[in-house]
Amino acid sequence: MVQNVTISLGHAVIDFYMNMLPSLMPFIMKNFGLTFTQVGLIIAVRAAAGSFTQPLFGLLVDRGGNGRTLVVSLIWTSIIMSLMGVAPSYGWLLLITTLGPLACALYHPLGSALLREGSAPERVGTLTSLYIVAGSVGYAAAPVVSVAVVSKLGLPGTLFLCLPGLAVAVALIAMGALDARLGQETAIPVELDSDAEGAKPIFDRSGWLASSGEVLMLSITAILRSWAYVGLVNFLPIYYVSRGYSPEYGSYMLSLFLISGSVGTLLGGRLSDQWGRRSVTAGSLVLASICLAGYLNSSGAAEIVLLAATGFTLLSSMSVTTVHAQELMVGHTGMAAGLMMGLVYGLGGIGASFSGRIADAYSLHTALLTLVVVLIPAVVTILVVPDPHWDALKSRQASSSV
Repeated sequence: MVQNVTISLGHAVIDFYMNMLPSLMPFIMKNFGLTFTQVGLIIAVRAAAGSFTQPLFGLLVDRGGNGRTLVVSLIWTSIIMSLMGVAPSYGWLLLITTLGPLACALYHPLGSALLREGSAPERVGTLTSLYIVAGSVGYAAAPVVSVAVVSKLGLPGTLFLCLPGLAVAVALIAMGALDARLGQETAIPVELDSDAEGAKPIFDRSGWLASSGEVLMLSITAILRSWAYVGLVNFLPIYYVSRGYSPEYGSYMLSLFLISGSVGTLLGGRLSDQWGRRSVTAGSLVLASICLAGYLNSSGAAEIVLLAATGFTLLSSMSVTTVHAQELMVGHTGMAAGLMMGLVYGLGGIGASFSGRIADAYSLHTALLTLVVVLIPAVVTILVVPDPHWDALKSRQASSSV
């Protein structure tokens, strides 16, 4: 249990390093005299390295993931990303923002798989939600902490930001994480084939390829949810400024949205252990679309309450879809985590860019309304995905009643 908590703490630190760059970009841009095109390239490289590589790393994790790799990835990210403030040139900065997120992309699926390995089946949803919320907390803390350090010490002060990651790495080692291995429930099974001599190859994809259509539909649900989430995160501050509010007020509203989402993530994971993955995801998306539509057509106290409700409901399925994918992709939990926590988020961000085009063509309010529409097909796609966890719950209930 203590090791699981430390793995989640490591996730908080990893996501802290991933969100350092945007908040420090004004300092970096001034220091190097960068153009907006150069800044855009850095952001694109960071996103590609940190998101789109996660399914690949998840695949590698399934073939031989262990706690040693987890600790190394944490140390790697801590040191590499902390070099950001002392990069001697733009080229070195690009290299740092490529290499650092790669280790982060490895930690996400590996940490999730090891966490699942050490959890009782009836608590997987709850512990995965804690894991994801920990990352959200680290992500939210990055702008405050990194800007405070750099404002006081200058850009070289980023070197000191390696300390939290190294401290958690030491804690993981002390908790015995170096000896952690993915067991039979998580590792790729090796079974004998009755029709052929010997065993199947270690890399046996038949388990999850058989359900590839189901995984695709679940992925579409997660992508559409990410589209709405990324769109709101990026456009909310601008939305309030366009209505005459101060930038500070817009940031407060964004914080309200994110904090409410963290609470929703915790509750959603717990409820999915009791009610099933599919029902919690579908219900949360229906409620999120209603709350978002209400928020965009309200004002005053009702607007604040509905924004908090939107964050709560929209993100309550964040951990649920990750666990759901792991239950569908039997023997490939690392790849499933990389898919749900990395690739779908990146694709959702691409979708959110289309909302930006709508804002340019019409209005920001119209663009935000399109996010309500985006959530509707997400409900449809999740309804056709089987729910192995719910089937197991019903089977246990039927057995106990006999």
